[in-house]
Amino acid sequence: YPCVPWQSQTSGQYQRRVHGGISTRTYGFISSTYSAAQIVGGLTLGALSDRHLGRRGMLLLNYAGAGAAYALVGLPYNSLALLISSRVVVGLTKQAMTATTAMMTELTSEGKERTIWLGRLTSAVTCAWMAGQTSGGLLNARAPWLPPALAVSIYAVLIVIVRFSLPAGDHVR
Repeated sequence: YPCVPWQSQTSGQYQRRVHGGISTRTYGFISSTYSAAQIVGGLTLGALSDRHLGRRGMLLLNYAGAGAAYALVGLPYNSLALLISSRVVVGLTKQAMTATTAMMTELTSEGKERTIWLGRLTSAVTCAWMAGQTSGGLLNARAPWLPPALAVSIYAVLIVIVRFSLPAGDHVR
């Protein structure tokens, strides 16, 4: 969490570098909050995607929620409460892998073809994750507001791409 501006009472040089100056307990709480929200979001949005939203609707909600969460992190007057709120929002809504995996299984034949495409999807996600972490770190060294600003911009572009390239009404049930 490179945008965390706080210093804890017990922070040493290592803690300032690794956790942005917050205590390890607070860092653990923020990470746990995100993980718990992801579990709830995955179960809830998966069911909503199957019954009401469709895959396109789920991706649109995902990108809008993630963009809003990263916008909260990038606010100049951010606080610990805003950071935790952003982690809850992004955890609940950021379910792109759930939606894209479901789309991939619906669009491919069972067997070798599906295995190949799911492998490609996983590889692409892994590469994107590494590139995002690297570019976020490099951008944060220039200005702490750059990584969230870039993330919000990318999500805005993804919303437009999904809106105009995927068909609506692709419900499973």
